[in-house]
Amino acid sequence: MKQFTLWGPIFVLCLSACQSLPDLPSPHTQLPFAQSTKTGPAGLQIEPFQLMFKQPSERQLALLKQRWQGEIRDQMAIGKQAWVLVQFSASALPESLYTALPEAWQEQEYLALQQEMSQNHWQTLMLAEDIRREAGFQPGQIQLNPLAELPQTSQKTPSFNDLQTGLAGTEPGWWRRETGVERAWEFSIGTAVRVAWLDVGFKRHHPEVERRLILTGDNNQTLAWNGKDPENITLPVGDHGAASIMVGFAERHNGVPSVGVAPNAQVLPYVAGSVWEAARALKAAAAQKPDVIGMNFAWPMYPGWEKLTDYSEYLLLKAVIQELGKETQLPLVIPAHNYGEPITGGPREWFPINLAATQANVLGVGGVEFKDGKTLQVWFNPDILTGYNSRGSNYGAGLIWAPSVALDIAGSDPAGVLPNQMSGTSASAPFMAGVMALLRSRCPDLSARQLIDLLLNNGKSLDGSQILGKPGATVPFVQADLALAACLRASGKNPTQYRAQHFSGILEKRGDGAWGLKTETARYKLMATLSELQPGYPQLLEGKAVALRGWQKLPGHMSEELEVLELVAD
Repeated sequence: MKQFTLWGPIFVLCLSACQSLPDLPSPHTQLPFAQSTKTGPAGLQIEPFQLMFKQPSERQLALLKQRWQGEIRDQMAIGKQAWVLVQFSASALPESLYTALPEAWQEQEYLALQQEMSQNHWQTLMLAEDIRREAGFQPGQIQLNPLAELPQTSQKTPSFNDLQTGLAGTEPGWWRRETGVERAWEFSIGTAVRVAWLDVGFKRHHPEVERRLILTGDNNQTLAWNGKDPENITLPVGDHGAASIMVGFAERHNGVPSVGVAPNAQVLPYVAGSVWEAARALKAAAAQKPDVIGMNFAWPMYPGWEKLTDYSEYLLLKAVIQELGKETQLPLVIPAHNYGEPITGGPREWFPINLAATQANVLGVGGVEFKDGKTLQVWFNPDILTGYNSRGSNYGAGLIWAPSVALDIAGSDPAGVLPNQMSGTSASAPFMAGVMALLRSRCPDLSARQLIDLLLNNGKSLDGSQILGKPGATVPFVQADLALAACLRASGKNPTQYRAQHFSGILEKRGDGAWGLKTETARYKLMATLSELQPGYPQLLEGKAVALRGWQKLPGHMSEELEVLELVAD
């Protein structure tokens, strides 16, 4: 086969509902190219004819501008590699799709692409092949820049598609009880941990997360908004990211009847959508030195890609993730996605979840449901033969399994918080980012790989024979309390010393404006770990007897403040 690079895997995006792709012309038909912009997940724009170039020479860049009217949109350095993002117009496209194909291609290969690719991505692929031939680029130097798929359960709207209003059909709180999260709170609530979360569709001023959001001035890494309003996480408008971080980090004791896994962890939200933007966001997040990074993105590769010997998968994003891997303390949490198929070796390859089996700091997350409120089982619906995001969790080696169906959370509208549910591995991934925050809060000395192994080794074995196709096969379902106790022991700590203690005394306002607890023997400054300890909340209890549970002077922790788990009138 002649040299050919698929410069970026084939991107599959279903909008509104999964509709069949428009028919492409026969191999020898001329295609009238018309530039168009479509809307993707959460209102992100799909800009056709964007290509990413690795290490282009000055001559090649000049040629791209002169011959193909290319416009440099952005540049990025990954280690010692320089990458350039170039935008082209429809006028730069070759006259014929078929003549731009590698000469050795067979009709069935052409038809496979025709079925898998949207028209804009097909055209961009042909442009890339034309440039590779004419400008002397090597395989792997040119890649497409597709938008990510959000791992959700349906595509009814272009915003938050995992959302169901109300609590019908679910057992509230099952996803915290069955995973040991509520038991783990006796030892950790994620205090002092910073989690960077990549998604689209965040909200401001939501009572579940606002007090712990950290904005750094570069949170919006989309090309459309980074130059205009880089700290505005609400653009493009949506609520997928808002719901995701509520699963992982929603507040306790704030008057809203829901709570996330790590209710006192801090959250650094980053907005991204395409491969290029996700790479930018990962770099920006890593520069803030977080304790955990999570991303709610997945990219598929079209069936048969492995037959293309010069195929290069997402090299830019892979290079960024590999750079993160050099920071051995930094875990990266990634969802498996929801096609009910293998991550590798199935109808298509999935990235970056396929790195979970080979890269030490990557934690891939599969999905589990609580069937009829009675039985834990792997989320898998093999009888559903067609449809987008309907067959259950993808699966493969090295995954931890976490709740993915009917997780009760607060609605995303901060002005009127109503009960809602989130489903899909979009929920499983932030759940595990929250669990990782619980562990990291008490075991900051352990590496990402050590924490991942503790999660895998302390999981509850669930029947995986159907999804894995092997009699007797099991998958590890996360048990947060067991993993937390194991991480304490691995750090040389006694878990019993980390159980929340009981305190009682008088709630008082200190001279520095903070709240304090006056007991018979001591005075404590209270850490603002609950909404009740924020300005305006506890005045009714000021000067009165209170009982609280929490932690103070934990072994190996420097803070003298009393970290509060619960605070009530005594």
